[in-house]
Amino acid sequence: MLAFALPLTLAVFSGWRDLTSEKQQALQKLMAENPQLAVRQAYLFNGPSTHHVFLAQGEEEGSAFYWVGEGEILSLPADEMTSEDEARELISRRYPNAEILRMTPGLFAQVPIWEVFMRSGSPDHTQSHLYSYIQMEDGKEIRRMRFHSSGR
Repeated sequence: MLAFALPLTLAVFSGWRDLTSEKQQALQKLMAENPQLAVRQAYLFNGPSTHHVFLAQGEEEGSAFYWVGEGEILSLPADEMTSEDEARELISRRYPNAEILRMTPGLFAQVPIWEVFMRSGSPDHTQSHLYSYIQMEDGKEIRRMRFHSSGR
């Protein structure tokens, strides 16, 4: 069983959300359906919809990703997906001047993705932040968003 030591909160338009409580509820929902799982990692994806994503190992089956949201639980075997390391390598080749700040598994249009948040700078002191959505199934980039800011 996982223990979360620090209470996490997030400012939202309607007030504060207790993310620790939400994560515990999502974990309880997952474990109620799959009591044999050993959770190895937990993520929070805040995209078009919010999902708690867990990487877990079953007693007999291999590792799998589990997306727990408002509705059903989606699960896919990890060995059939692009791994975090593989996605990191793809992004490094695609954006050689970018620094990866965060990678989070998520869902976009019900497609499992790696959401990659990165920063790149240029000699004229401008800085860009980028989001890239990489399909877990085949490593294909399906969405990219770039935000520019001045470095001065």
